[in-house]
Amino acid sequence: MFTCWKKHDELHKNYVVTIGNENKDETTKEYSIVTATYDAGGISGRVGVLGPTRMNYSKVIPLVEYVAQTIASMLRK
Repeated sequence: MFTCWKKHDELHKNYVVTIGNENKDETTKEYSIVTATYDAGGISGRVGVLGPTRMNYSKVIPLVEYVAQTIASMLRK
């Protein structure tokens, strides 16, 4: 488990982006991590993308949020 998740748990956003050195785990310092939270009636979690620091954030963030919303929707059924 990456130690950068602690930072994510401290924030109250639907998505979190950590870039390069913001990641606490040495193995992820050369990457960016985009995550989004989902919650479906007591079942919650986080989905994410690990990619290059120069990824297209304007495309990745909405995509990760969409996947999180889709998972929540599927869990509610």
